[in-house]
Amino acid sequence: MVDVFEEVEEQLRSARYQTIFRKGWPFVAGVFVAGVLVTLVVWAVNQQRLAAAARASETYQQALDAMARNDKAAAEKDFAEVAKSGPPAYKALALMQQAGLRSTDGKTAQAVALLDQAAAAATDPVVADAARLKAVYVAFDTASLADIEKRVDPLAKPGRPYSALAREALAMKRLSVGQTGPARQALSLLTISPDAGQGLQARANIAMGVIDAGQGKSLPAAAALPPSPVPPAPPPGAAPQDAASAAPSPTGAAQ
Repeated sequence: MVDVFEEVEEQLRSARYQTIFRKGWPFVAGVFVAGVLVTLVVWAVNQQRLAAAARASETYQQALDAMARNDKAAAEKDFAEVAKSGPPAYKALALMQQAGLRSTDGKTAQAVALLDQAAAAATDPVVADAARLKAVYVAFDTASLADIEKRVDPLAKPGRPYSALAREALAMKRLSVGQTGPARQALSLLTISPDAGQGLQARANIAMGVIDAGQGKSLPAAAALPPSPVPPAPPPGAAPQDAASAAPSPTGAAQ
């Protein structure tokens, strides 16, 4: 009798499992299919990003080659294409290059506007601050001290990648408008600042020597500024939003 009960119970369990399987397998299959679809979508998005980065890299290099041939029209066309549809890193760099072309043509306002766009487009703080500092350099001769201060103050904060260069730019602007005292004080601090490279410290010492000789007003402040940092493009295989590995070191830019 016990064997009969056990057999009946086993049959009931089997029937119950079959019912659960029939009701549950569509859900399990759906989860599996959804997982496969998500994986395929992620793969497709990554492939699209890599393809976009490769296209932007090729077009950006074409623009640089055109500049080397002094073909500004071709360079402008290619830079504009990258700035319109390239990934963030390439877009920011292309806008910076466009700004350089405008600056060379004496179109300062347009150059500064493009640099502001580059800073907004960049996802890497090193690239973004490079664009902002370049805007300071481009606007140096035409902007007021108040405008330069407004642009420099965020860049000069501790921990920003080009803090020392930003402080130097502000000191030179103050010197150019006759504020020799504050300018010399800032330059003096730069000579002992741990984030200032040797080149920057040497420039600060030279500027202080000119001020101490009573010739501060005659110092061509804009000409004393170093070349603004322009990070190179990331390698074609790099993630489009990551230009940190390709950007120059802020300390090196100061030298």
